Amino acid sequence: MLERYFVRPETVDRILASWIGPEIERYVAWLAEHGYSDRSVLRRVPLMVAFGEFAERAAPRQSRTYLLMSTGLSLSGWRAGRHAPGRAADR
Repeated sequence: MLERYFVRPETVDRILASWIGPEIERYVAWLAEHGYSDRSVLRRVPLMVAFGEFAERAAPRQSRTYLLMSTGLSLSGWRAGRHAPGRAADR
């Protein structure tokens, strides 16, 4: 799915190499399925990559995994609750 938005293979590889890469790819698929514009996807992916890099520096992998699992926090929950199409923040 990322190949639809990012032409350079290096960009796709860099995103997928991140510890959060598979979740970003699922997020992009979800955005596409729900009718988000290409521009919206292209704005959001760099933010998610930056978040992944920040979290990687801030906590060891075990801590990140535990945090995500113990709180039920995931990008899918975040996007469904806070960033649904039609919200004022998306306009």
